[in-house]
Amino acid sequence: MKTATLTGQLFFDWFSIVFVLIIVSCATIGVLRGARKTLIHLIIVAIAAVGAFYLCKPLVEGLENGTNWDEGLSSWIYGSIVGSTAEAGTEVPAFTLTESLFRSYISLPDFLWNPFYAVLRTFVPSNALETVAPATPIAETMTRLIFMAGAFGLLFLLIGGAGFTISGIVERLRKRVDRKKPSILSRVVGGVLGLAVAVIAVYCLSLGVDLLGAAQEPGSLDLAQYLHLGEDGYWSLAKWLGDQSFLYDQLLQYFGYFVR
Repeated sequence: MKTATLTGQLFFDWFSIVFVLIIVSCATIGVLRGARKTLIHLIIVAIAAVGAFYLCKPLVEGLENGTNWDEGLSSWIYGSIVGSTAEAGTEVPAFTLTESLFRSYISLPDFLWNPFYAVLRTFVPSNALETVAPATPIAETMTRLIFMAGAFGLLFLLIGGAGFTISGIVERLRKRVDRKKPSILSRVVGGVLGLAVAVIAVYCLSLGVDLLGAAQEPGSLDLAQYLHLGEDGYWSLAKWLGDQSFLYDQLLQYFGYFVR
């Protein structure tokens, strides 16, 4: 697990702009709505985050067992890898598939590589003499990470969307009997609670940055490099959040992967 610092040369990236907009928007909405409404939103977002965390594993397993989407995506990624690095498609005995060999094909900072390799090891044949192309377990690992990111994001949106819909209906019914506006104190507290909502939402988005950053195929836009993940001397909000790998490590451990 990596612990990021707040120091370094500031640089521009679009992810940070989005994160800042989310923070400002949530704080502003909190001020406008007041403490009570914003507290309800905070509870909804927290439930959505926890629910997405614990439900993404059965969803991923259900998609992989009930559809062939993972096979199609893995095949496409395999073709892309071999297209950019032909030798990755040459079958070799499983015992030759060392960590250093895989790292020659995948360039990731250590804090992203260690979880990636924890997943990758599970796709390497247990029979040491069985032949397999290095691109095969790499593609299967990237597919699993993309499915994890997609499942977490989808569940977060569905649970959060359902919560906000119910909350909106209840609020409209309440307004029919109580049109009292929030007090100044309520608006201040609402702004603080809005920041808490933003922290949860942005931290969950940073999990997606880590998952997708580790699932970048060779030759494509390198998200980890774009955000300077794991590099000292640079700072942006997205980089700092992306370097916070605690939630990423916890999710992989929940899936049963041992992260060094």
